Amino acid sequence: MQAGWEPTEAPAHDGSASTVIYNPRPRCYLNRVLNELWKSLARQPALSLIAGPCVIESEKLCLEIAAFLKNETAKLGITYIFKASYDKANRSSGSSFRGPGIEDGLRVLAKVREKCTVPVLTDVHTEKEAVQAASTVDVLQIPAFLCRQTDLIHT
Repeated sequence: MQAGWEPTEAPAHDGSASTVIYNPRPRCYLNRVLNELWKSLARQPALSLIAGPCVIESEKLCLEIAAFLKNETAKLGITYIFKASYDKANRSSGSSFRGPGIEDGLRVLAKVREKCTVPVLTDVHTEKEAVQAASTVDVLQIPAFLCRQTDLIHT
């Protein structure tokens, strides 16, 4: 667990108590966004949508998709999380577009979060990427093909 973060009790969908291990420092962006995100994810019944382009192709496209989906999901009372990858490392062809890379990709994701005021998610492939991306995005995803990489999971 990172320094300055403490467990918080939150109700599970079945009404029992469960421990949430995500309570960042007071008054920071993450505290505000993640508390609201977790509250909306814990609502019952609740539908959540994690969606966006498979890979970041351009900042403009990401902003358009995030704004559109935020508007549509808000009308339906659905929690929305924007997802896009800065590097699709598992392409079926070595010559396929993989994305802008971590630095440019995280810059785009930060802009989506700031301008569209939505939580953002991306996948990470190494321990170093997990640490770097955690400072920018709200949710980290471990790709299925890396789910048994113990060092990455512990990071």
